[in-house]
Formats: sequence, structure tokens, C-alpha cells
Amino acid sequence: MKFKKSILFIILVLLISCSQKHNDNTTYTEEQNKLIQQLSYAQGEQDIDLWPRTISIQYKHRNWITGEKKTIQNTYTIQQKPKKIIAQPVGIAEILYAILPHERLIAFHNTIQDSNTSILAKKIDNKNIFSSNQTEIVIKLQPDIVFVASYTSHEFQKTLQQANIPLINVGEANTIPEILQQISILGKITGEQGNAQNLIQNIQNILQKYIVNSEKPVRVLSYTPFYKTVAGTHTTFDSICQTLNIQNIATQNNIEGFHRVEAEWILQQNPDILIVTTEQEKKLIQNDILLQQTNATKTNNIHAIPSQHLTPVSQYILLGIHDLYKIIYK
Repeated sequence: MKFKKSILFIILVLLISCSQKHNDNTTYTEEQNKLIQQLSYAQGEQDIDLWPRTISIQYKHRNWITGEKKTIQNTYTIQQKPKKIIAQPVGIAEILYAILPHERLIAFHNTIQDSNTSILAKKIDNKNIFSSNQTEIVIKLQPDIVFVASYTSHEFQKTLQQANIPLINVGEANTIPEILQQISILGKITGEQGNAQNLIQNIQNILQKYIVNSEKPVRVLSYTPFYKTVAGTHTTFDSICQTLNIQNIATQNNIEGFHRVEAEWILQQNPDILIVTTEQEKKLIQNDILLQQTNATKTNNIHAIPSQHLTPVSQYILLGIHDLYKIIYK
């Protein structure tokens, strides 16, 4: 793998949801609505009000340019229960929205308003919305904590640090175990451990419905025809495949993250099922002379799963699990 190419296409894939501005006409089944409701609100035992508290955050980080992998550990001391909180990453905001009283979330990054990116798009109003280059909005609000991730803009973090705004880097999460760990950590930092544990328990209970003991002999590929990228290891799609015990072709070929492939490669792999995020992408594949020859196209097994279900780094990854389960085990 050529990592310089990989990083370019990771960025492109992350921009897909912003560039594909189709209207949010997503309609949910009763089952999906119930799932969203279960994942959007958690209430557990009241946390012990014991401050200050010291929190250690450890995560695995990969430099997609050099290929270097390392484990990073940061330790933070929180002096008192934070009342004014901002989360720059969408996934962290989605988790906090479920475990915190909403008045404690005082601002959101503008990506949360994109219905292709977040389930919360319709629930967040225009009050205190900021972009990555609008740090002045964040500084003016004087938050007790701003949560960032390993992929948050260095310039954004540097500007806030210079203004003495407390930052907590929660790293990155692309698998269900990593997401569960982040929920637990966020509960400890915000003084809402009871709610966090309740959300974790809800997730674990829901996951029981989708446990498959034997591997389904079906080969699946998540493909973005606009940028010709597939999703391999260390992606939410691969975690979904692992949960459902199905074969991710990209992972079988030792592809890490998002990587560019040509149509000839896909034809050679001959997937049984192709997963895209929009009906427009589905039509692109159906009109491709080479991809028309795959088993997926011949058997009408190209399926669109919304990106806000397929790529969330929050509890809403269960929507992607639900959707793919319905496709595979229908």
C-alpha cells in the first residue's frame, strides 16, 4: 500500500458527505426509529460528585502518510464538573447528546448539521454553530472543556490552547469496542458515568440481536465510485462486518483504511454484495461496463446504506449494523 495515496483518499471520503448535497428525504422504518430513540437518550444512576478526578486516555494512532503505528496515552485532571462543554468531532457530540443534559452542550461544529453526516442534524438549531476556522466563537463562549480528536485540525487546537481553552483529545474510534471505551471515558470526564454505562448497556443489549455464530459465506465490499475507494481494516464498515460475521473483501486483501482501487480489481474480486451510500452511486455502478459483470450487479445486490449509518464513530454505528443485517440475513 502506498500511504501517501491512502491519506489523500481518506480525506476525499470524509468530504463525500459534504459534497453530495442531496436532500435529507431519508425515511425510517418503525424499527429504525425505535433504534434511534434507544440510542439518543440514556439515564443511569447519578454519578458520585467527587472532584478533582484524573482521567487517562489511551488510543492507537496511525500516521497514514508514513504508515507508523503507535499507542498514545494522555492524562488529564478535571478540577470540577464541567458545565459548559463543546465537542468538535461529530461522533463525540452524538455521544454527549445522549448522556448529558442538553444545556451543557453550548456549541457544535457545523458538520453536525449535515444530515449526511449526523443523525442529530435536524435536532440541532443554528445557535452557536462554528466551523474549524471560527475559533473566535468558541473562545467567546469560554467553555470548561472542548473535546477534540486525533484528526482535529492542528491549527484549531493551537489557537484554542493559546487562548487558554482546556482541550481534551479523545483520540479516535473506528470499532465498536473503541466506541464503547470512548463512551465510558466521556462519562467519567463529564460526571455522567451512570448515563454512560446505561448507554453502553443499551448498545450491548441491542447487539445481542445481531450476533451470528457462523460465518455467512458472502463476500461484501463497501465502495465509493465517485473516488473509487473501498473500506478496509480500521473503518466502521469493517467493524460492522466483523459484528455480523461476514467477509469484507478489502480486509481479506490487507487493505487498511480507505484505499483507491480500479474497476478491474473489483471485477477480479467479484463481490456478492456491493455497499454504497446513495442511489446515485448505485446507478454509477450499474452503468459501469466492467462492474456490470460482477455477481453483485447481476443479482441486483447493490445496496445503498446512508453514510450517517455506515460511518458514524458513535452509538449510531448500530444503524449500519441493523441495515447490513437486513440485507445479508433477509
